Amino acid sequence: MIAYLIYFFREVPLFIGLVASVIFFLYSRHLEWRERVAASLIVVYFFFDALSNWISYHHHTNQWLYNLACPVEVLIPLWVYYQIITSRLVKRMVPVFALLYCVGYVLNRMYVQGSDHLNTFTLLPAMAVLAILAFLHLEQCMADLDHSPFDNFFFWFSLANLIDNTGGFSYISTLPWFAYQHPHVVSRLKMVNDFFYCSWFVTVSIGLIWKKKALKSFSL
Repeated sequence: MIAYLIYFFREVPLFIGLVASVIFFLYSRHLEWRERVAASLIVVYFFFDALSNWISYHHHTNQWLYNLACPVEVLIPLWVYYQIITSRLVKRMVPVFALLYCVGYVLNRMYVQGSDHLNTFTLLPAMAVLAILAFLHLEQCMADLDHSPFDNFFFWFSLANLIDNTGGFSYISTLPWFAYQHPHVVSRLKMVNDFFYCSWFVTVSIGLIWKKKALKSFSL
């Protein structure tokens, strides 16, 4: 057990995910229900990461678990953006993409890339769409001159998604080329990707703390 805990905390994203999960449980009661759904992704990410880490610790392949987690980690943000983006065009497009993603995910998993390889054919388009939606929502927040964007939890949520999905898209899309042409830099690329991933946890956690601060200031 001690050996596993040492192995566990060697992974920086896992440690930061654990801290972010504690922050979620401490601060989420101040959120309204849509904010709470969005913030719950902290626990979802941490759960899948911890389970994947435990599986790999016992020398089993964990790629199938990442593929299993993808629909949850894609569809929840899509639902959130459908709720908070005011553009009617975007509201019409999000359900269409969600349906296409689900159909593509099933077909890709069953007939193309399978469960033992990262399902990049569906993951990369989903990451690109989430990055675009995050950007559109950030633009919406900045256009609201009546309220500070920093007091809006969804501002921090979108900022985190823009950073993570833009960085993750770049990493996953170029990894096969780097692995073939420059295998010695793959470990450094993973460190960069881990930085983007950790930034997601940190940014959403800042949003949780800032939200409570804003509510306290408003009540005074």
